[in-house]
Order: sequence, then structure tokens, then C-alpha cells
Amino acid sequence: LAFPFIIRQFPFDQHRALAALAAVDLSPHFLEQAISELSGGEKQRVALVRNLLFDPRVLLLDEVTAGLDAVTKSLVRGLIKQYHEKGKTIIEVTHDQTELAEARQVVKIAGGELIYD
Repeated sequence: LAFPFIIRQFPFDQHRALAALAAVDLSPHFLEQAISELSGGEKQRVALVRNLLFDPRVLLLDEVTAGLDAVTKSLVRGLIKQYHEKGKTIIEVTHDQTELAEARQVVKIAGGELIYD
């Protein structure tokens, strides 16, 4: 979680990083773990909160909940929904029918053409 701070040349904000981890139900010890020691679902959650640390206006997600168990998927979907409710734009690639049903606008690609639902 230090990377977003490093590239912006800001000092690492441990309190902010811990709050981000807590938002996706990850404990403080994840600050000390090597990325290679994390499960796939843990890596997905760390990557998501790392991208939310500096409040981007647009969030591009690609299969962000793929492979997550139902409880973790619900937690991640809730975080994304809260982010969207703050007026932020979310562009998401997914094949998950539940996520598609929740989308405000769906754009499909078929035969190289964009189809708006």
C-alpha cells in the first residue's frame, strides 16, 4: 500500500492505509506481508484499496470480484457502491450476472460493436 504514496512523493500514511485495509476486512498485519504471501482474493482486495487511497474520479475495474467468496464479494461490492455514491465514475468489466443487474448502464461488445442496454 505504500506504492501510491511513493509515486506521488508523499510520506506513507499508515492510518490511511490501515483504514483502507479495514474497509475490505483485512487486518493490520497485511501492511507487513509480502504480496507473494497473499491469496488471490487478498491480492484483489489490496489492489482495490490501493487504487482508492487517493480518491480517483474514475475507477476502472476488471473482474474485481472474480474468484471471491460470497461474503468477500458482498463486502467489495458495498465498498464500490459507497464510492459510486460519492459521485465517482466506475467503469467495470464483468461477466457476473449479479453485478450486471446492479449496473446503472451496461455496454456490451458484440461483433466488434458497442451495444448499449
